[in-house]
Amino acid sequence: MTRATTGVRQALVVIAAVTAASSSSAQTQTQFLIRKGKDTVAVERFTRDGPTLSGTITQSNGLRSEYVANLRADNTVEHMEMSRQGTQGPAALMSIDFVDTLVKASVTGGPQPVNLTLHTSMKPLPFLIQSFALAEQIVKASHPTTGQTVRWTAIRLGAGDTASLSVARVHADSVVISVPQGDLRMAVNQAGEILGAAFPPQQWVIERSKAAGKP
Repeated sequence: MTRATTGVRQALVVIAAVTAASSSSAQTQTQFLIRKGKDTVAVERFTRDGPTLSGTITQSNGLRSEYVANLRADNTVEHMEMSRQGTQGPAALMSIDFVDTLVKASVTGGPQPVNLTLHTSMKPLPFLIQSFALAEQIVKASHPTTGQTVRWTAIRLGAGDTASLSVARVHADSVVISVPQGDLRMAVNQAGEILGAAFPPQQWVIERSKAAGKP
């Protein structure tokens, strides 16, 4: 077993502990429901505890993701541990460091562990199209004024690549995140929290509410 594999597996133990703790205090959890018409595409349940963001995403296609992100004071993500489990095969385990214009990642779950170092032209942030808790973190880190656009490099956790990402405040209570898949249109409050959203390319409507029960 390599050091990278051991480190990521230890991190997943932490994820499991955090998820269990979140489940035991469901009244503190928030959730985003992604709907397409009458169908629920995904449910994300997450908790913020100081500089830690942790959550679980359950998708209707059987994919389940768990993550723990360590946050800086400016709301950017410093480090992230994540597992993604499909209906078959082993889970993909990711351990990622975000440093200015540098990303270091360790990925296991395939035939061999993979270690990556990526240099980016803009500051990197993690992005997953089904995670509006991470999208909310991007909004908070950007805090654009009305008419302003802030640009980042998105580390796309689902696709395993990088892409240009921009955040624009189109109104005092509206923000748009633009990525290659399309525009995420979000209603936000003064604290940068996403109150609701839409993703027209997939005909998604996203609702925010308090979570109850087990994820």
